[in-house]
Amino acid sequence: MSIDKSNTLALFNFKPVAGRASNSFIYLHKQLGYFRNSFQDFLKASMKETAQGTEIKGKVGMHAFVTLFSIVWFSMAILLGGPMMITILIDLFTQSDSHHLKDTWLSLVNPLIFPLFGYGLIRVGRYLARNEYQFLKDFLIQTLDAREINDGSV
Repeated sequence: MSIDKSNTLALFNFKPVAGRASNSFIYLHKQLGYFRNSFQDFLKASMKETAQGTEIKGKVGMHAFVTLFSIVWFSMAILLGGPMMITILIDLFTQSDSHHLKDTWLSLVNPLIFPLFGYGLIRVGRYLARNEYQFLKDFLIQTLDAREINDGSV
């Protein structure tokens, strides 16, 4: 049995984009049907009236909370893992017992796990969001019947 996704999505009134808009700003993100990606792109734009029409200027990027959380994550990795790494390296170069060196090498890997996991998580999340910038821009252009200006404004 196969399910036609277009009918299934229509059944639940699925919209490709969600967000908020007013007379002066737009805040949009792509709806992801089956999963959540904290690293997805958000479009935050301002609108102003000009002689040629409405000018929309904005930025696309991760949600501010995710950026802040990433900064805290890597700061903690440096603040906690850095001194551990230095202590382990000093211990590694000052000890000559081969049994002790085995334990030291294992301990040397532990402080690297925290930042490497964070880096990998961000890379996977950003990979999954790789086409969202273009999707949001195309959605705005198509929905508002707009045109892109050379400087990247819509």
